[in-house]
Amino acid sequence: MADLLKGLAGGWAFLVSWVFPSLTAWSVFGLLVFPRLDSVPGFADIAATSEANQAIALLGVAFFTAILLSALSTTLYRILEGYLLLPERVAVRWRQRQLRRRTALLAEVAALRARHPEGDAGAASTGISVRIGLINEKLRRFPADPRQFGPTAFANALRAAETYGWDRYQLDSQTLWSELQAVLPEGLKDEMDRARAPINFFVSLLFLSCLLGAACVAAAFAGPTDALALVAAAAGSAALVPVWYHLAVLNTRYVLVVMQATVNVGRVALAASLGLELPRTLAAERGMWEQIYWFVHEPYDPTYVASLDRYRLDPAAAPARPTVPPSAALATPSATNGSAAPAAADPTTEPAATGAAAPAPEA
Repeated sequence: MADLLKGLAGGWAFLVSWVFPSLTAWSVFGLLVFPRLDSVPGFADIAATSEANQAIALLGVAFFTAILLSALSTTLYRILEGYLLLPERVAVRWRQRQLRRRTALLAEVAALRARHPEGDAGAASTGISVRIGLINEKLRRFPADPRQFGPTAFANALRAAETYGWDRYQLDSQTLWSELQAVLPEGLKDEMDRARAPINFFVSLLFLSCLLGAACVAAAFAGPTDALALVAAAAGSAALVPVWYHLAVLNTRYVLVVMQATVNVGRVALAASLGLELPRTLAAERGMWEQIYWFVHEPYDPTYVASLDRYRLDPAAAPARPTVPPSAALATPSATNGSAAPAAADPTTEPAATGAAAPAPEA
C-alpha cells in the first residue's frame, strides 16, 4: 500500500510536503467546523453517510487539496517571498529592513571578535565562538550580494541558495538547473527533494492555517452554537501562522547546503556535457560560466559564440563525459530531515557587460 501511494503521489516528498498537512487540516475541520454545518446542503449528505464513507471523503478531499497546493506551490512561495500581492513601496521598505538586519548581525560579530580575538582563551570559556557561529548561521540566510536582497526573510534565505553558484563561479544555477540535474548522481538529486520537503510542509501548514481560521470564523457567524470555541480555534490558527513561517525559514538551511554541493560537484560534469573544458584558473572559469549564461539566456549572438570557442573541447581528443561518482553525493546529516530544489526561474537582473563583475540574476 505504501509503495502504491508513493507511486501515485510522487514519493514520500509529496506525502510529507502536501498530503500530511492537508489531511491534518481537514481532520481539524471535521472535528471543529463540520458538526456546525450539518444543515448546509452537501455537508448534510456527508453527515448522513456511514463513517467509512466519511473517511473516504476525508481522504479524497485531502489528496485533492494536496495536489492543488503542489500545483500552486510557485505562487505560494512568491507570496511568502514578497514578490506577489505586496505593494512596491512596502517591498522597498521591507528590503531596507532586511539590509539593516544583516548589517546589525555583521556589527555584532565584529564586536564579539574585537572583545575576544582569535585564539583568546576567554572566548572559549564564555561561549563567544559558539555565539559567533550561530550569528554566522543567520548571516548565511542572506545573499552574499546586497543587490540580490528580497523583501522578506523567506525570500533572502532562498536567494542565498539560488545565488550561490553565481557568487562563487558566476554559474547561474537557476538558468542551468535542468542541465545540472542531468549530470548529477541520483543520490544528490534525491537529496534536493528531501531538502525541499520540510519547507513545503510548513508552507502548506501556513496557508492551511489561514484557511482553517477563516472557516472557523465563518462557522461561528453562521450559528450561535459554540461560537466562542470556533473563534478560539480561529485565533489559535492565526497564532500558528508566524510559527510555521519561522520554521519554513529555518529549514532553508539544508537547501543551501545541497545547492552548494550541486554547484561545486556538478559544474565539472556540466562543462564536459556542454562540450567545454574547464580553464585552469578560477578567474577564467568564472568568465566561461558568465559567457554560457549570456549564450543560454539571451538570443543568439556571434559574440558569445566567439567567446565560448576557446573553451570548446576538440571532438577528436575529447575524453568520455565524466560522471560524478555516487560517493560524491551529499549524505544527509542526522540532525535534519532535509530542508527551491528551487524551481528554475527566469532572471530579471542581467549581468553587466561581458567580463565585468555582474550581479546574480534575480529569481
